[in-house]
Amino acid sequence: MSQLKPNMDAGTAETFLREYWNGDISGLQAVEEGELSRAYFFRAGGKDYVVRFNHSGEGFARELRLYESYHRQGLPMPRIVAIGTTEGFHYCISKRAPGTTLIRLPLEQIREFVPRLTDTFAQLQRLQLGKTAGYGWVNAEGNGDFDSWPAFLASFFAEEQDGFWHGWYRLFEAGILERDVFWPLYGRMMEDARRAPPERHLVHGDFHLGNMIGDGSAITAIVDWEMAAYGDYMFDLATMQLWTPQLQFPEKFRQRMAEQGVHIPYFEERLRCGLLFKGLDGLRFFAKKEDPGAYRHVKSELLRLLQG
Repeated sequence: MSQLKPNMDAGTAETFLREYWNGDISGLQAVEEGELSRAYFFRAGGKDYVVRFNHSGEGFARELRLYESYHRQGLPMPRIVAIGTTEGFHYCISKRAPGTTLIRLPLEQIREFVPRLTDTFAQLQRLQLGKTAGYGWVNAEGNGDFDSWPAFLASFFAEEQDGFWHGWYRLFEAGILERDVFWPLYGRMMEDARRAPPERHLVHGDFHLGNMIGDGSAITAIVDWEMAAYGDYMFDLATMQLWTPQLQFPEKFRQRMAEQGVHIPYFEERLRCGLLFKGLDGLRFFAKKEDPGAYRHVKSELLRLLQG
C-alpha cells in the first residue's frame, strides 16, 4: 500500500515543536485520523494544541484564509496559530477543540449527537460569503476559480492536473481503476450536477465523523478544512451518507429544514451527484493508494447507487 502521509515521526515532530515553543511542550500523542496529514496532539504553555504535517501547504493556507474570514460568524473551526514549513514538509498548528472525534464513539452515542450536528450544519449554510465569487476550491484571495458548480466538478477529473493527481489517468492502465466502471458513473454525476441551484455555500469537502469533535452532547468543532470549496452543500451531506449511511444524516437534515419551512429543491438528484463525486474520487484515491479492498467496497456501493 502506498504511503501518502509525510514521514514525520514523533521524535522529529517533538524536536520541531520544542524549538518552536522554546522547549515548553509535553504530552505528544499521535492522531490516527486523516489520510494525507500526519498529526500530533501536544500541550504548550498549559494549553492543548494539534500540529499537522503535509506534503502540500495549499490546504493549510486555505484553512487560514477561512478562519480569518468566517470565525467571527461562528465557523466551528479551532483557531489556527501558525502555518509554515519544516524538514521539507508543511505544518499547521491550531488549538485543540475539547472532546473527541465522533468516529471514536459507540454508535448509540454518535446518534445522540445527530440533532446537534444538523444544527451545526445548518449554521454553516447561514454563513455570509461577503464579496467572494466563484465556485470550487477557496483560493488565496478567498474566491473560487470556476463559473459554475458543474464546471468545478468536471475540472476535478480532468486528465491534465498538477500536484497529487498529476498523471492519474495512468491508473486506468497500470492500476486497478476500471474505465468501464468509472466513466458511466461520471456521466450520471454530471447530469445530476446541473440540478444544483446557483446559490453558493461554504462546503467543507471532507465532512465525516473523523473530522467532527464532540464534548458531552455538543459539537465543539469541525476540523480539517483543507478541501473547503464554494458550491452545493449537498456535497457534504453526500460524504456523511457515503461513510455512515446508518445515521441517515441527509434525511435528518432535510426533516430539520422542513420543520423550519425550508424546502431543498432536487434533493435526491443533488445528493446522488455528491455521492457519485465522492465515490469516484474514492475509486481513484484507493487505486492510487493500492488498496483493492477499499476500492472494491466503494465500487460496489456506487454500482448499487446507479442501479437505484
